[in-house]
Amino acid sequence: MRAELLHFDIYPQKQPGGETEPLAFAASDRPIVFLHGMGSNGRDWKYQIEHFREHSPVVTIDLRGHGNSAGHDGEFSIPQFRDDVVYTLDHLGIQQAHLVGLSLGGAVAADVGLEYPGRVASLTLVNAPMELKPHSLKDFVMGVQRLSMALFCSRAYLAKVMGAKLFPKPEQESLRQSLADSFEELHRWAYIRTLFSLARLNLRDRLEELRMPTLVISGDRDYWPVAEKQADAQRIPQGSFVLIEDSGHATPADQPARFNDQLANFLRNFSSRAQMI
Repeated sequence: MRAELLHFDIYPQKQPGGETEPLAFAASDRPIVFLHGMGSNGRDWKYQIEHFREHSPVVTIDLRGHGNSAGHDGEFSIPQFRDDVVYTLDHLGIQQAHLVGLSLGGAVAADVGLEYPGRVASLTLVNAPMELKPHSLKDFVMGVQRLSMALFCSRAYLAKVMGAKLFPKPEQESLRQSLADSFEELHRWAYIRTLFSLARLNLRDRLEELRMPTLVISGDRDYWPVAEKQADAQRIPQGSFVLIEDSGHATPADQPARFNDQLANFLRNFSSRAQMI
């Protein structure tokens, strides 16, 4: 399959005095690369970008069919998303990165870790399914409803429904508006084909093969079962699990301070371990 060069944004590490490092990456650099969820784009990591570029270069990537990336008419599968990401890392000269993925982005990051382990310094999987199959009639009905909305409803209506589900609190109006803005840029058939690619997802049987330090993060109100993600972390040899309270599926947006603290602690501990090796 042919990999696609994705749209990316580079945020160089800030330096004292407000200066920034050059945009080119040295072989020794280990930037943090953020991969968004379905229907989203790289700009939705806004609460993480400025926080983490204080200490590390940051890269955000728009997956194919999302944001400013092309590929609306190409192949849609988790392996294709994965190869797109690796091809983009090659283009940027990034030899190894800390991959942080939300939902769909987490599944893609895990697949990069499985197939290209040397390219991944660490993994952070946020509310990320490793296998999608209905466990109940309710799960099946939810899947049919989501597909039906994608097929027959406007992007504005879809954003309204998803926004109410992801950000139900009155004070989260700005988050709902950001979601609506992202959905305005989303190609309908890209969204539908992404849904079908997730329906074929099955990485759970291979989690024992992930050898890099891996942090699994779950919101306590996420619609993917918390127990499944906790069990996923236990399958990973260097896996750890963190539950973030009062959070739904979009944890980096609805609890950014707590999320940033947990990710920073994980990366700090990784750095300490790396210096000891």
